[in-house]
Amino acid sequence: MAQRKHHIGRIVAGSLLTGLLAAIILVAVPFAGAMENVISGAVLVAFGLGWALLAIVSTVRSDQPQRWAALPAGVFLVAGFTLIAWPGSVNVVALEWLWPLVLLALVAWMVIGAHPHTAGLTIH
Repeated sequence: MAQRKHHIGRIVAGSLLTGLLAAIILVAVPFAGAMENVISGAVLVAFGLGWALLAIVSTVRSDQPQRWAALPAGVFLVAGFTLIAWPGSVNVVALEWLWPLVLLALVAWMVIGAHPHTAGLTIH
């Protein structure tokens, strides 16, 4: 029996909402009162998980795979775990100059990657 493919709008909304809820829970419960770099890292890890969920679930459960979302997932996860594991990274001058360029490139990648893969993104 063929598996019914899910609508991509629900997958996108569910994945990003999951990342947002995970960020709220991580900041409110296990990392409450932690240093700024740890809280920022936890939020980035949660958002990375949301993007990873989009890449995986859309590939498995829809006919509009969003494989491009794996790159933002990886970038957010690496940045988040780096902030948590290496607290001094927030004071590295080279990273202060580098992160805006990485973020700009990532946004461009997401816009270019998402555009041809999201035909009919309305949520039903």
